Amino acid sequence: MGLFSRKKSENKNIEPSFSIDTSTYFAEAKQASKANNGHQIYLKALLKQNRAKFVKEVKDNKVEQEKLKQSHVIEKNKLVADLKRINTFLELKQPDITECNNEIDNCNEEIRDAKENPGKYNIDPKTNLSPLFYFGSFILLLVTYYLIVFYISTAYSTFFRNFGYDTTVVEAMFDTQAISKAWADGGIALSVILSFPFIFLALGFLMHIFKSNLKKLIPTFIIAFIFDIILAYKIEYKIYEVSKTFNSPDHNLSIALQSFDFWIIIFSGFIIYLIWGSIFDYLAQQYEDSNEYRIFKNSRNEKIDELKDKREKLGEQIMSERDLKPEIEKQIKLKEDILAQRFIVPEGIYDTIHTQTFNGWLSGITNVVMDLGWPLDKKDALLEECERTSDNFLKGL
Repeated sequence: MGLFSRKKSENKNIEPSFSIDTSTYFAEAKQASKANNGHQIYLKALLKQNRAKFVKEVKDNKVEQEKLKQSHVIEKNKLVADLKRINTFLELKQPDITECNNEIDNCNEEIRDAKENPGKYNIDPKTNLSPLFYFGSFILLLVTYYLIVFYISTAYSTFFRNFGYDTTVVEAMFDTQAISKAWADGGIALSVILSFPFIFLALGFLMHIFKSNLKKLIPTFIIAFIFDIILAYKIEYKIYEVSKTFNSPDHNLSIALQSFDFWIIIFSGFIIYLIWGSIFDYLAQQYEDSNEYRIFKNSRNEKIDELKDKREKLGEQIMSERDLKPEIEKQIKLKEDILAQRFIVPEGIYDTIHTQTFNGWLSGITNVVMDLGWPLDKKDALLEECERTSDNFLKGL
């Protein structure tokens, strides 16, 4: 039942040492309930009587009153110390936020200033590329040309070419007439085969962008590999179909995986494709590192990111501490109000008395119902009235 609907008392965390026998309240309340047929008016009178009796006992006990007040003084001092710690923390950390903002502004200003006045920061404005970069660029162009020819040929062989019994896997991978044949087949065929190399090069470019993000890199890598598997499987299937005999089994994935042609296509395409990606990534990094301004800018941007993370963490800490202040200030005010009183009532002990009294009253109602044979609805109505009386009494304290 609603015995504790009253707002939690500020005294309950104080451990009083009053020696009061609360067990007698149950028996007295039960006897009074039976004598008055459990009526809520008499319950209210009994609650008032027990409250007044308890208050007088604790008020007259000077020794325990002094102990109670001392306990509240100790708690108040702890709260004051906590509040002082929070205020000190806020005073120390708030300037750190300002310092982070100033450093971020300084970094942004240096980035802008270094572009206009590189000599001020000992930055060589020229891009200094090593001979290895130019050699790598030449290799990349050759590999790019190879991949364009490879994917144009394999795309045409996969989707549009009719294979003859003497068609080889090399012819399927490197068809020098693939573009002219696609032209003859129509604009759609030409568009498809010309777009395929750039789709794969775009996937390679995405791998370079996502190299530091495995969650994006791995799916991109898998998509590119699946594309190559589809091309290899389809070409190998066409070659198998035109060269099979009546005794040859139907083509399936198991046959494709055991086929030399299938793996030739995979290695000629996907492995070279990975080599292209590695060269491209190396050259991009070389170019990035060759420009001193770009290096300077990246270092400042990294510092800005670190400062933003620091500022965010400081902000969270400040908000967390600041949110504690109102409750601590409220508790200090409550302690001051308590200490200003002439005497202190240990509400924890009184709640036990109240509970014993109320439970005893309910027990008496049960006996009355059995003795007088009341109907169930009358009993329930009386219990509800008594519960409401108990709750209202506690709220009024």
